[in-house]
Amino acid sequence: MTLCTDSQRQLEKSKQMVMDLEAELKEIQKASGRLRNLTQTTEEEGDRIFTELLSFIRTSHTEMITLVQSQMTTELNRIQGHLVDLEQEISKLKRKQSEVEHLSHTDDHIYFLQEVQSRWPTCNDFQSLTTNPQFSFGEVIKSLSSLTGHIKDIWRQETTRIFSAVTAEKILLPQEPKTREDFIQFLVPLSLDPNTVHRNLRLTEQNQAVACSIEPQSYPEHPDRFEWWAQVLSKEGLTGRCYWEVVWSGLYGVDLAVSYKDINRTGQGDDSGFGYNRYSWSLDCSIFRYALVHNNEETEISVPLSRRIGVYLDHRAGQLSFYSVSDTMILLHKVQTRFTQPLYPGFGLFQGSTAKIGQPQEGGSTQVVDRLKNNKTCINHRCLRTVMKSNKCLRFGKRGASSPK
Repeated sequence: MTLCTDSQRQLEKSKQMVMDLEAELKEIQKASGRLRNLTQTTEEEGDRIFTELLSFIRTSHTEMITLVQSQMTTELNRIQGHLVDLEQEISKLKRKQSEVEHLSHTDDHIYFLQEVQSRWPTCNDFQSLTTNPQFSFGEVIKSLSSLTGHIKDIWRQETTRIFSAVTAEKILLPQEPKTREDFIQFLVPLSLDPNTVHRNLRLTEQNQAVACSIEPQSYPEHPDRFEWWAQVLSKEGLTGRCYWEVVWSGLYGVDLAVSYKDINRTGQGDDSGFGYNRYSWSLDCSIFRYALVHNNEETEISVPLSRRIGVYLDHRAGQLSFYSVSDTMILLHKVQTRFTQPLYPGFGLFQGSTAKIGQPQEGGSTQVVDRLKNNKTCINHRCLRTVMKSNKCLRFGKRGASSPK
């Protein structure tokens, strides 16, 4: 009977494997057609953009030539007008000069002086001009050369970025692991960075664990340290495929986050708190609920409470997944985006909370319990996050802690 059951199970397993492979075959075939369509669409859009760019350059070239020729015509007209005025003035002066020479033969000098004064005014209204020896269109050429240099620099930067974007795109990606054993293949060693930890967080277990502390710790000054938010980042920036686990405790729980390195470290604004900005993604864990928060927008997750959370990152594929780790891996939330920098795991803590980087040898069986159901007891987590910004009893403020109220 046992052999028959085992054989039946093996047969069912074999059938399932065939079905899975056939489904993968169909998906890959669809991907091939989709790739061709996307390639053609990209080429057509690229042709349109380059045609528009060339048209813009030609138009700008025509406008520049027209402007230079227009200025040349204006200056030539001024030259021609002044030449006419000069010729007329010269003719007039020569005529007067001839008259004066004729009068100079008279013996009546008084008459001669009177006639000269009347015919030859002492004030000449004619405006003389001189040529500008510095005149040239050199500034035009200089500006065009500078513009060309800037365009080449931008062009090189953008084409490098385009090349990287094209080569980074992969239509076939490795499947996300399914079992804990699969995930542990991508386990990465992590340690918390003492240069980033808030003064009211205490690092223990060789920087593998962190807890809130009423008494400020004597950490040295460092520009990477979080000054207001009770947060800490890991030393390691992650790319590629990575997995790590976190064990947490505390009534108000912890924020399990990943963040770009350039997240702000000072002040109590949104640009410093995990999940409140575009630089970080945070899974807020408490005994009341889970919520995924990014760019100040949150998605509530209704699942049973688990104290061990697994985090899987596929940086190239733009996937970030959070799992409840017990006898099975329960997906809590998956983020699909495009990551542009290495990601640093981090923790945000409340008073009474702890977080520890889990070790695989500790096992994955963790107690899963129902959450509190009494609405009078439960705290709205969104309100908690809002109050937490200004209430030092929940999140410690800059330079130290305030006693719980």
